[in-house]
Amino acid sequence: MNHPNNEAFRSWLDGQIRTCEDQRQALFADHRVDESNFEKVRANVYGIFRTVFDAAHKAHDDAEKAHLFFLQKLDEIPANWQTSLDNAQTHGDETKAHLERLKLDAAGQIKAAYLRAQEDAL
Repeated sequence: MNHPNNEAFRSWLDGQIRTCEDQRQALFADHRVDESNFEKVRANVYGIFRTVFDAAHKAHDDAEKAHLFFLQKLDEIPANWQTSLDNAQTHGDETKAHLERLKLDAAGQIKAAYLRAQEDAL
């Protein structure tokens, strides 16, 4: 994982987690518990993909294989959240639907940032 773009992407993920955590704490201090919990969900999504990114590079010595593995997970994991969102909407569970939209939004930001980092490497 020593490629500069990989380090920059991982640093971006770490920054997103810190930002979410800072916002979560501020919202909680302001007694906005629901919004605080939403930031915790977003931080968890960034954490999930940081773990997957690290695992991809530990499991694959070849950078291309690690790249393809991570791209696959960038599609697979949100697909499960999309299914959960569809089910929540079908059953009128707006709270669950909102949580799934938060996860999908964060995953979309992660994928866009990762693809930008890869373009910068070219």
